[in-house]
Amino acid sequence: MGKSKAIDIEKEPTEETITPKPVRRIGTMNTEKYLAEAPRRTATTPDVIGVDYMVMQIAKGMGRKIFNNPMELAESLQGFEDFCVKKNIAPSFIGLSIFLNISKSTLLKYFTDETEFTVMVVRDTITGEYIYSNIDKTEFDRYIESVYEKDKSGNNYSIKEYIEKGIYKTEYTTITYADVLAPLRSLIELSVTNKGFEMKNPAFAIFCAKNRFGETNQYTDEQHISFQPANPLDDMSDEEILKAAQSLPDDESGNSKKSGA
Repeated sequence: MGKSKAIDIEKEPTEETITPKPVRRIGTMNTEKYLAEAPRRTATTPDVIGVDYMVMQIAKGMGRKIFNNPMELAESLQGFEDFCVKKNIAPSFIGLSIFLNISKSTLLKYFTDETEFTVMVVRDTITGEYIYSNIDKTEFDRYIESVYEKDKSGNNYSIKEYIEKGIYKTEYTTITYADVLAPLRSLIELSVTNKGFEMKNPAFAIFCAKNRFGETNQYTDEQHISFQPANPLDDMSDEEILKAAQSLPDDESGNSKKSGA
């Protein structure tokens, strides 16, 4: 007898084979009245910018960029002005966050980070011209040993040999994240200030200025006033103080004690 052919029978999916779909959970409150009173879209309302995608990226751990040192941050900042021009947006903390692909709260932490990093810099001994710099000493040593330059006679020398000959010199400086971001803060301040000059009512620009031009997680507009009670004794002479003390009542009731009582 011949071998029987195997017949593939397509099985219907069961509850065990069906991949469960994510459940979208929403509230149960009736929001129709709120929607009726909600502000409408205008020409200044942002278009759909993919916030749902951003939320999921953050949830997956892709939304927080960690820079190992200020040099990495400085390299990532290159092109921000061109980005603003091409996208037709004014420089702002939000725009900078979008450009770096990090949240504004993370960006603000870098703006106030004063942790110092040592930078090794190679300069021309005579002209002071910048040649190379790095924060990582291992990378610094590898670079100056492996990169060669020709002198006037056509001889090749490494940067390290130039340093040993005294043609180049090594300097050590310090840098922080806040130092790197300082020019960006000035650019954003300039953008908001110029906008305020153009406005008939610069209230918004003034409000932004009070909040360091957006360098805050929550805008506030408040004043802190401390009251100190005036002390009349500060302006009184010794005679006036003595006279005032003699006129005080002898007991709490305000009645003077009679002598011989």
